[in-house]
Amino acid sequence: MESNPAMEKSNTNMLISLNQTPIQKEGSNNNLEIYQTTDNNTLNNSSEEAVEWIEGDEEEKEARVELGLVGKLWTDCTINTNAFMSTIKNVWQPKHGLEISNIGKNTYVFQFHHWRDKQRVLNDQPWHFDRHALLPGEIDDNVKPLDVHLCEIPMWVRVYSLPFRGRLNTANVEAIGNKIERFVKFDNSGCMDIEKFVRIRTMIDVTKPLLQKVKVKMRGGYEELFDVKYEKPPLFCFYCGKIGHGVKDCEGCGEEDELNLKFESEKCIQKIHEIPEQTVDHAPREKQVTENDHADGDKEKVVDGHNSHSRFSPRNDVIPEGGAMLMRLGALLSRKIPAWCFFQETKLSQGEMEGVKNKLKFTGILAVGCEGEGRKRSGGVALLWGRYWDISIPSYSLNHIDALVKCEGWDLWRFTGEYGFLENENKHKTGTLLESLADDQHLPWLCGDDFNLMLCSTEKQGGADFKYNEAAIFRDALNFCNLVDLGFIGYQFTWNNNQGGVDNLQERLDRFTANDEWKEMFAGAFVTHLEKRKSDHLPLLL
Repeated sequence: MESNPAMEKSNTNMLISLNQTPIQKEGSNNNLEIYQTTDNNTLNNSSEEAVEWIEGDEEEKEARVELGLVGKLWTDCTINTNAFMSTIKNVWQPKHGLEISNIGKNTYVFQFHHWRDKQRVLNDQPWHFDRHALLPGEIDDNVKPLDVHLCEIPMWVRVYSLPFRGRLNTANVEAIGNKIERFVKFDNSGCMDIEKFVRIRTMIDVTKPLLQKVKVKMRGGYEELFDVKYEKPPLFCFYCGKIGHGVKDCEGCGEEDELNLKFESEKCIQKIHEIPEQTVDHAPREKQVTENDHADGDKEKVVDGHNSHSRFSPRNDVIPEGGAMLMRLGALLSRKIPAWCFFQETKLSQGEMEGVKNKLKFTGILAVGCEGEGRKRSGGVALLWGRYWDISIPSYSLNHIDALVKCEGWDLWRFTGEYGFLENENKHKTGTLLESLADDQHLPWLCGDDFNLMLCSTEKQGGADFKYNEAAIFRDALNFCNLVDLGFIGYQFTWNNNQGGVDNLQERLDRFTANDEWKEMFAGAFVTHLEKRKSDHLPLLL
């Protein structure tokens, strides 16, 4: 093969493949040839003798292998690599550092520098990114990282209504765990209390459908089915039960099947959620829900002053004592004309909220009155709605109102307004409350208002350090409920302590979240942070 001067001068920038025939580059003014592989050539495909691979025995390299993990996001979707790596580092917060390398589609190598960081990540599974399950596994120094078999994640599973007698029998629990998939361990911390479920850690094979019920042979020989529920589940399909895709992307689910799933979910809506008594104090229910009879006439819904197919406009604000604030609120609502409103921290009694409803010309109300008297008043939540809405209330408390929403021309959906616990020692109750409201009905679900929690450090400006443990509580609860943040338009913070200088503190405490079904039902819906009106919170308009 004759040498080409052009090649000799540029050999540092040129990749030449052997077993090739020349193709002249179109438009080229030189003699440089580009080669294309063929089979009819006289060059050898490989050297006659293989190069012997010598495995290093350096302790440092062995330690790096032991401190590494390979992980795969279980989805066919293309994931933003930079966003994933940045989020993982922010969430895991390894004390001794972490390097992440993308080695293939949705596949990564995680290099830790201390065994405690690595072990904490493994212990705190499952991990999700954008609701897609992350499957981490140990690196085998004899196997290429891309060839490591990844198909399992550990998950906490709840098995409901098992008999109290025998719950502490490890053999019973282990057998149930192995029936679900593969038993890891048993959480018996609550078994002596009157719990509704037994909590089992199991390894779940993501290639198989999730088990909905487990069959147990009881004393006497008869068999009984017990419900199985999964904590913090990633994205999975309600039709085939497999992790990694939703109903819309399920190859085995047709249009008729999707309609049947919707119909089955609507048949189950009468079931009332039970909120744990140790978590929330329930207000009395007598005469709490009032709604005027629907008047005849035009039933076109009006949102934000315009006819709209969205037909909803929830928002929130804080109502201090006194009529001046009510007048300002009325002026705001007269311009926005919302179909319904959710209020938190009203500091008003039920009777006073009834007066607010009448003055703002709403027809329906569910009000949970505040606590205390005079200047010591605190709390209070209320949901107000207009004449064309059919709303039923499965549950409510001082910290939430859960509503089933029906409007002519639209399928049934669900709204939950939540007012997060203020005290630092009670922040976990906000997550517990939200998780307790998660149902298995698959209804479109909108959930929002003042959670008193943030998701990331960019949602806070000033004050003490950002509390990542509180963010984890909120993030875990949203993942458990399959809810995602809807984002916003406007000023980035929703709460301000109204102090100046270095004492000023601003946070994004208010937001709307929704599941995929709700986002699909109201495609194009967006959240706007409105102008603050002598309150420490911005109103939200959806």
